[in-house]
Amino acid sequence: MFEHFKVKSQVVLNLKVSAAAVLCCAGVAISASQAAADPVNLVQNGSFNAAPSFNPYPNGSAATSGNLPGWQFSSCISACTGGSNNLFSFIVQPNYTTAGIYDAQDGHYTTFYGGGPGVSPDGGNAYTADGGHEVGILGQAIYGLTVGQTYQLSFYQASMEQTGYPGGFTGDWQVGFGNQVQSSQQMVNASASYTDWTEQTMDFTATSVNQALMFMASANNSYPPFLLLDGVSLTAVPEPASIALVGVGVIGLLVLRRRRQSAGAGAGKTA
Repeated sequence: MFEHFKVKSQVVLNLKVSAAAVLCCAGVAISASQAAADPVNLVQNGSFNAAPSFNPYPNGSAATSGNLPGWQFSSCISACTGGSNNLFSFIVQPNYTTAGIYDAQDGHYTTFYGGGPGVSPDGGNAYTADGGHEVGILGQAIYGLTVGQTYQLSFYQASMEQTGYPGGFTGDWQVGFGNQVQSSQQMVNASASYTDWTEQTMDFTATSVNQALMFMASANNSYPPFLLLDGVSLTAVPEPASIALVGVGVIGLLVLRRRRQSAGAGAGKTA
Protein backbone atom coordinates (compact mmCIF):
# COMPACT_ATOMS: atom_id res chain seq x y z
CA MET A 1 0.00 0.00 0.00
CA PHE A 2 0.87 3.68 -0.07
CA GLU A 3 0.88 2.88 3.62
CA HIS A 4 2.77 4.45 6.47
CA PHE A 5 3.42 7.69 4.58
CA LYS A 6 4.82 9.91 7.38
CA VAL A 7 4.20 13.64 7.70
CA LYS A 8 6.15 16.15 9.81
CA SER A 9 4.10 15.45 12.91
CA GLN A 10 5.29 11.81 12.65
CA VAL A 11 1.67 10.70 12.36
CA VAL A 12 1.46 7.61 10.14
CA LEU A 13 -1.24 7.99 7.50
CA ASN A 14 -2.94 4.74 6.53
CA LEU A 15 -3.67 5.50 2.88
CA LYS A 16 -6.38 3.68 1.05
CA VAL A 17 -4.70 3.16 -2.32
CA SER A 18 -2.77 -0.12 -2.58
CA ALA A 19 0.64 -0.24 -4.19
CA ALA A 20 -0.48 -3.38 -6.01
CA ALA A 21 -3.29 -1.49 -7.71
CA VAL A 22 -1.00 1.36 -8.64
CA LEU A 23 1.78 -0.90 -9.89
CA CYS A 24 -0.57 -2.82 -12.17
CA CYS A 25 -1.75 0.39 -13.84
CA ALA A 26 1.52 2.25 -14.19
CA GLY A 27 2.06 1.54 -17.88
CA VAL A 28 5.22 0.41 -19.62
CA ALA A 29 8.17 -0.37 -17.36
CA ILE A 30 11.41 1.48 -18.05
CA SER A 31 14.69 -0.26 -17.34
CA ALA A 32 16.82 1.67 -14.88
CA SER A 33 19.93 0.28 -16.57
CA GLN A 34 19.31 2.73 -19.44
CA ALA A 35 20.02 5.61 -17.09
CA ALA A 36 23.67 4.65 -16.76
CA ALA A 37 24.35 5.57 -20.38
CA ASP A 38 21.80 8.33 -20.85
CA PRO A 39 19.72 9.71 -17.95
CA VAL A 40 16.14 8.64 -18.55
CA ASN A 41 13.22 10.23 -16.72
CA LEU A 42 11.36 7.30 -15.15
CA VAL A 43 8.32 9.45 -14.34
CA GLN A 44 5.41 9.36 -16.75
CA ASN A 45 3.81 12.72 -17.51
CA GLY A 46 5.95 14.70 -15.09
CA SER A 47 4.82 17.85 -16.91
CA PHE A 48 1.15 17.17 -16.06
CA ASN A 49 -0.21 17.19 -19.58
CA ALA A 50 -3.96 16.72 -19.34
CA ALA A 51 -5.85 14.03 -21.23
CA PRO A 52 -7.30 15.15 -24.60
CA SER A 53 -10.82 15.01 -23.13
CA PHE A 54 -9.96 17.45 -20.32
CA ASN A 55 -12.53 20.25 -20.27
CA PRO A 56 -12.34 22.64 -17.29
CA TYR A 57 -15.76 24.09 -17.94
CA PRO A 58 -18.31 22.84 -17.04
CA ASN A 59 -16.59 19.68 -15.74
CA GLY A 60 -14.11 21.53 -13.55
CA SER A 61 -10.32 21.57 -13.31
CA ALA A 62 -10.13 18.90 -10.61
CA ALA A 63 -7.19 16.52 -11.15
CA THR A 64 -8.20 12.86 -11.45
CA SER A 65 -6.66 9.60 -12.63
CA GLY A 66 -8.88 9.92 -15.69
CA ASN A 67 -7.71 13.34 -16.87
CA LEU A 68 -4.08 13.21 -15.72
CA PRO A 69 -2.42 10.23 -17.49
CA GLY A 70 0.26 8.39 -15.56
CA TRP A 71 -0.91 9.54 -12.12
CA GLN A 72 -3.25 8.11 -9.52
CA PHE A 73 -4.89 9.55 -6.42
CA SER A 74 -5.72 8.32 -2.95
CA SER A 75 -9.00 9.08 -1.26
CA CYS A 76 -9.14 12.13 1.00
CA ILE A 77 -7.05 11.50 4.13
CA SER A 78 -7.11 14.86 5.93
CA ALA A 79 -9.65 17.70 6.46
CA CYS A 80 -12.20 15.77 4.44
CA THR A 81 -15.12 18.19 4.73
CA GLY A 82 -16.48 17.21 1.33
CA GLY A 83 -16.25 13.46 1.87
CA SER A 84 -13.59 10.85 1.16
CA ASN A 85 -14.17 10.97 -2.61
CA ASN A 86 -13.37 14.68 -2.92
CA LEU A 87 -9.84 16.07 -3.21
CA PHE A 88 -9.08 19.78 -3.50
CA SER A 89 -6.43 19.41 -6.21
CA PHE A 90 -6.44 20.73 -9.76
CA ILE A 91 -4.77 20.76 -13.16
CA VAL A 92 -3.45 24.29 -13.64
CA GLN A 93 -3.44 25.56 -17.22
CA PRO A 94 -1.13 28.42 -18.30
CA ASN A 95 -4.00 30.93 -18.40
CA TYR A 96 -4.79 30.45 -14.70
CA THR A 97 -3.03 33.72 -13.84
CA THR A 98 -5.97 35.62 -15.32
CA ALA A 99 -8.74 33.06 -15.73
CA GLY A 100 -8.18 31.10 -12.52
CA ILE A 101 -9.17 27.44 -12.19
CA TYR A 102 -12.76 26.22 -12.33
CA ASP A 103 -13.92 24.59 -9.10
CA ALA A 104 -16.91 22.43 -10.03
CA GLN A 105 -17.54 21.53 -6.36
CA ASP A 106 -18.41 25.15 -5.58
CA GLY A 107 -19.44 26.13 -9.09
CA HIS A 108 -17.09 29.09 -9.59
CA TYR A 109 -13.64 30.10 -10.78
CA THR A 110 -10.93 30.26 -8.12
CA THR A 111 -8.35 33.02 -8.58
CA PHE A 112 -5.16 33.84 -6.71
CA TYR A 113 -3.53 36.96 -5.30
CA GLY A 114 -1.24 38.54 -7.87
CA GLY A 115 -2.27 35.90 -10.38
CA GLY A 116 0.01 33.39 -8.69
CA PRO A 117 3.65 32.75 -9.65
CA GLY A 118 2.83 32.19 -13.33
CA VAL A 119 3.95 29.31 -15.50
CA SER A 120 6.80 27.15 -14.17
CA PRO A 121 10.18 26.84 -15.93
CA ASP A 122 8.94 23.48 -17.23
CA GLY A 123 6.16 25.29 -19.14
CA GLY A 124 2.60 24.25 -19.90
CA ASN A 125 0.34 22.80 -17.24
CA ALA A 126 1.10 22.30 -13.56
CA TYR A 127 -0.55 20.55 -10.63
CA THR A 128 -1.84 22.26 -7.50
CA ALA A 129 -3.26 20.93 -4.25
CA ASP A 130 -4.63 22.51 -1.09
CA GLY A 131 -2.42 21.61 1.86
CA GLY A 132 -5.11 22.22 4.47
CA HIS A 133 -8.43 21.12 2.95
CA GLU A 134 -9.47 17.77 1.45
CA VAL A 135 -5.86 16.59 1.28
CA GLY A 136 -4.89 13.47 -0.64
CA ILE A 137 -1.91 11.78 -2.24
CA LEU A 138 -0.73 12.12 -5.83
CA GLY A 139 1.13 8.94 -6.75
CA GLN A 140 2.73 6.91 -9.50
CA ALA A 141 4.36 3.48 -9.67
CA ILE A 142 7.96 3.36 -10.87
CA TYR A 143 9.06 0.06 -12.42
CA GLY A 144 12.42 -1.46 -13.30
CA LEU A 145 14.49 -0.01 -10.46
CA THR A 146 17.83 -1.43 -9.35
CA VAL A 147 17.95 -2.27 -5.65
CA GLY A 148 20.67 -0.23 -3.94
CA GLN A 149 20.84 2.28 -6.80
CA THR A 150 20.57 5.99 -5.96
CA TYR A 151 17.93 7.96 -7.87
CA GLN A 152 17.65 11.73 -8.01
CA LEU A 153 14.23 13.29 -7.94
CA SER A 154 13.84 16.85 -9.19
CA PHE A 155 10.78 19.08 -9.52
CA TYR A 156 9.62 22.69 -9.41
CA GLN A 157 7.49 23.99 -6.57
CA ALA A 158 5.70 27.23 -5.70
CA SER A 159 2.79 28.35 -3.54
CA MET A 160 -0.09 30.81 -3.72
CA GLU A 161 -3.07 32.04 -1.75
CA GLN A 162 -6.66 32.11 -2.96
CA THR A 163 -8.20 35.52 -3.55
CA GLY A 164 -10.46 36.48 -0.66
CA TYR A 165 -8.62 34.33 1.88
CA PRO A 166 -5.56 36.28 3.11
CA GLY A 167 -3.54 35.24 6.13
CA GLY A 168 -0.30 33.69 4.94
CA PHE A 169 1.02 30.18 5.50
CA THR A 170 4.07 27.94 5.35
CA GLY A 171 4.00 24.74 3.36
CA ASP A 172 6.02 22.06 1.63
CA TRP A 173 5.65 18.84 -0.32
CA GLN A 174 5.96 15.60 1.60
CA VAL A 175 7.61 13.24 -0.88
CA GLY A 176 7.58 9.49 -0.52
CA PHE A 177 9.52 6.93 -2.52
CA GLY A 178 9.03 3.37 -1.37
CA ASN A 179 9.42 3.46 2.43
CA GLN A 180 11.43 6.71 2.45
CA VAL A 181 9.93 10.17 3.05
CA GLN A 182 11.54 13.58 2.57
CA SER A 183 10.28 17.15 2.77
CA SER A 184 10.84 19.79 0.14
CA GLN A 185 12.19 23.21 1.08
CA GLN A 186 9.61 25.07 3.14
CA MET A 187 7.78 27.86 1.33
CA VAL A 188 6.80 30.92 3.36
CA ASN A 189 3.80 32.48 1.67
CA ALA A 190 3.06 36.02 2.89
CA SER A 191 -0.56 37.10 3.33
CA ALA A 192 -2.34 37.86 0.02
CA SER A 193 0.70 36.80 -1.98
CA TYR A 194 2.58 33.89 -3.55
CA THR A 195 6.09 32.38 -3.70
CA ASP A 196 8.06 32.02 -6.92
CA TRP A 197 8.96 28.75 -8.59
CA THR A 198 12.10 27.05 -7.28
CA GLU A 199 13.73 23.77 -8.28
CA GLN A 200 14.02 21.01 -5.70
CA THR A 201 16.27 17.95 -5.78
CA MET A 202 16.50 15.01 -3.42
CA ASP A 203 18.12 11.57 -3.56
CA PHE A 204 16.50 8.24 -2.76
CA THR A 205 17.91 4.71 -2.69
CA ALA A 206 15.77 1.98 -4.25
CA THR A 207 14.92 -0.87 -1.90
CA SER A 208 12.71 -2.71 -4.39
CA VAL A 209 12.49 -3.11 -8.16
CA ASN A 210 9.03 -1.49 -8.14
CA GLN A 211 8.21 1.45 -5.85
CA ALA A 212 5.56 4.12 -5.48
CA LEU A 213 6.46 7.81 -5.87
CA MET A 214 4.12 10.01 -3.82
CA PHE A 215 3.45 13.72 -3.24
CA MET A 216 1.29 15.22 -0.50
CA ALA A 217 0.73 18.95 0.00
CA SER A 218 1.39 19.97 3.61
CA ALA A 219 0.65 23.39 5.16
CA ASN A 220 0.13 24.91 8.60
CA ASN A 221 -3.36 26.32 8.06
CA SER A 222 -6.41 26.29 5.78
CA TYR A 223 -6.69 29.84 4.39
CA PRO A 224 -6.54 27.97 1.84
CA PRO A 225 -2.88 27.22 1.08
CA PHE A 226 -2.28 26.08 -2.50
CA LEU A 227 0.99 24.33 -3.35
CA LEU A 228 2.13 23.98 -6.97
CA LEU A 229 4.13 21.15 -8.56
CA ASP A 230 5.62 20.72 -12.04
CA GLY A 231 8.49 19.21 -14.04
CA VAL A 232 8.81 16.01 -12.00
CA SER A 233 11.82 13.90 -13.01
CA LEU A 234 13.44 10.79 -11.52
CA THR A 235 16.76 9.60 -12.94
CA ALA A 236 19.42 7.14 -11.86
CA VAL A 237 22.58 8.69 -10.44
CA PRO A 238 25.60 7.37 -12.40
CA GLU A 239 27.84 5.01 -10.46
CA PRO A 240 31.38 6.34 -9.69
CA ALA A 241 32.91 3.76 -12.06
CA SER A 242 30.67 5.00 -14.89
CA ILE A 243 31.63 8.60 -14.17
CA ALA A 244 35.32 7.67 -14.21
CA LEU A 245 34.88 5.89 -17.53
CA VAL A 246 33.24 8.97 -19.02
CA GLY A 247 36.15 11.07 -17.70
CA VAL A 248 38.70 8.78 -19.36
CA GLY A 249 36.76 9.02 -22.61
CA VAL A 250 36.76 12.83 -22.51
CA ILE A 251 40.51 12.92 -21.80
CA GLY A 252 41.12 10.55 -24.70
CA LEU A 253 39.16 12.77 -27.06
CA LEU A 254 41.12 15.83 -25.93
CA VAL A 255 44.45 14.06 -26.48
CA LEU A 256 43.34 12.92 -29.94
CA ARG A 257 42.22 16.44 -30.81
CA ARG A 258 45.57 17.94 -29.75
CA ARG A 259 47.49 15.35 -31.78
CA ARG A 260 45.48 16.23 -34.86
CA GLN A 261 46.06 19.93 -34.27
CA SER A 262 49.81 19.31 -33.88
CA ALA A 263 49.90 17.21 -37.03
CA GLY A 264 48.10 19.94 -38.94
CA ALA A 265 50.52 22.60 -37.72
CA GLY A 266 53.50 20.42 -38.70
CA ALA A 267 52.12 19.89 -42.19
CA GLY A 268 51.72 23.65 -42.59
CA LYS A 269 55.40 24.28 -41.73
CA THR A 270 56.57 21.66 -44.23
CA ALA A 271 54.57 23.29 -46.98
